[in-house]
Amino acid sequence: MKIMKILIFCAAILPFISTCSLTACANEKDRDDGDSDNEGIDGKILVSYFSRTGNTEKVAKHIEEFTGGDLFEIVPLVPYPDDYQECLTQASRELNENYRPELSSHVSNMNEYDVIFLGFPVWHGNTPMPIRSFLEAYDFSGKTVIPFSTSGSSGISQSMTAIRNLLPNSIVLDGMGITRATLDRSHEIVNEWLNGLGINTDVQNSAKGNIMHIQVGNVTLIATLAENSSAEALKELLSSAPVTINMRDYGNFEKVGALGATLPENNERITTQSGDLILYQGTNFVIYYAPNTWSLTRLGKINNVTQAQLKETLGEGNVTVTLSLP
Repeated sequence: MKIMKILIFCAAILPFISTCSLTACANEKDRDDGDSDNEGIDGKILVSYFSRTGNTEKVAKHIEEFTGGDLFEIVPLVPYPDDYQECLTQASRELNENYRPELSSHVSNMNEYDVIFLGFPVWHGNTPMPIRSFLEAYDFSGKTVIPFSTSGSSGISQSMTAIRNLLPNSIVLDGMGITRATLDRSHEIVNEWLNGLGINTDVQNSAKGNIMHIQVGNVTLIATLAENSSAEALKELLSSAPVTINMRDYGNFEKVGALGATLPENNERITTQSGDLILYQGTNFVIYYAPNTWSLTRLGKINNVTQAQLKETLGEGNVTVTLSLP
């Protein structure tokens, strides 16, 4: 995937923000109350985002993965202070003064994009000012703009109002907010949200070669693979032939079995959710059906299956599954 990066002289601003210090409306809803009757999203996609700690970037990369869109990082020219309190003060001053920080570069082919995802952390209950600089730098007339945000606990409603005011001639769909409490489930949440927008993530990922089949008896589960070296190695393994794994229950939250090969690890601390596919210690394939927090490597996630459906499919005790590429 082509990644368009604005060169940065700075480390932009503010980590995830909790409650009062940076939020004007702690009781905002995570979604704006605008029209949500979407009949499908068509056209070339740009996934633009502004991120400092990597949280918004993480969500943006989920959207890139599911949509096949081009990734674009919005970066201000002048760095924000490294000191947390100084950053808070500057962010507040810029909001109060309606300031537009200069950006270090821009999208040279914006006219080619029909759908713009727009990601940002919520600061003081609103959009960071570099987002407003970005929106005023181009003609978004007739384009579909889809905001998404990250925050400690704040909603996206005030930001939606600001964005719609700046883009009166655009179609601005309801935004999606990820908070600290839901960040671990952001991959699943983004998938469900995009499907709700009419974007068939199964089709998009199949086109990218990111789909894997898991055969359990007469049931075929469809999974979206992660974008890391572990999942790439698994795809390479499966390109030769399907792999059959004998799996057993462990800890009342997973089925685990030897993969028969060693894959590279990309461990991160994860709180798993039902349907998560995990590589453990480089050699074990794991299907989670309940939460567990540990340092693990993501391989992917089973699509469009509830916890109850997954547990029923896997059954109790040992089970044999076969992994294959479509």
